[in-house]
Amino acid sequence: EMIVGQYTGLSTIPTYNKIRPRWLSFGFAQALMLFLVQSYFSMIIAYTLPYIAASCQDPLPWLDSSEEYWKVTVLNKFDDLDDKPAGLGPIQPKLALSLFIVCCITYFSIAFGKKILAQVTYVTVIMPIILIIIFVIRTAFLPGAGAGIQFYIGKFEGRELLSLNVWATALSQILFSLSPGFGTAITYSSFAKPKEDVFKICMIVAVTNSVFSIIGGFGIFAMVGNMAFKD
Repeated sequence: EMIVGQYTGLSTIPTYNKIRPRWLSFGFAQALMLFLVQSYFSMIIAYTLPYIAASCQDPLPWLDSSEEYWKVTVLNKFDDLDDKPAGLGPIQPKLALSLFIVCCITYFSIAFGKKILAQVTYVTVIMPIILIIIFVIRTAFLPGAGAGIQFYIGKFEGRELLSLNVWATALSQILFSLSPGFGTAITYSSFAKPKEDVFKICMIVAVTNSVFSIIGGFGIFAMVGNMAFKD
């Protein structure tokens, strides 16, 4: 995809039209798929905004029951499904506002061209790296963190590699983290210089993506070990 985008210098739909006009439907299919996935992930990101706002409170409102806070405060769960109105139910103002903010951020990140997008990318790429490093270091000093990390790196079950479900889960993770087949790589690489080694860039992105996930796992399992220690 990156090589095709670099060669044509076009976004997804015009690229397929240039290669072969009969393939134009492939471009529209990728655009539709990207729209659906983007809609899904925008809502997932929107769910975090109420938590970010609530994290400024002391004590944290979900300390007593995180599940209850999620279902009642964030999702506004009905006590009884019989009380639910017909259809999809009313719009939750808090979540609607969160989704609107996410959509505005997305729009203004790309609306002013690649120069502004490049500056935004510096923040959206570097900031998560800094935060994950802080997260891993902080959780490593929690009580019980060592046991969780030992479980993470020490409990290897080779027979699970023969399970198709494991590979399906891994492939789905890569599908959403690298977005192969979504057309985004074609659009991104269309801005690359003609002699730039996009294949090398592709390998670097793929490897660093997996390394980032592995490093994040240390923080997650350190936290799990701390939770087990408290219980």
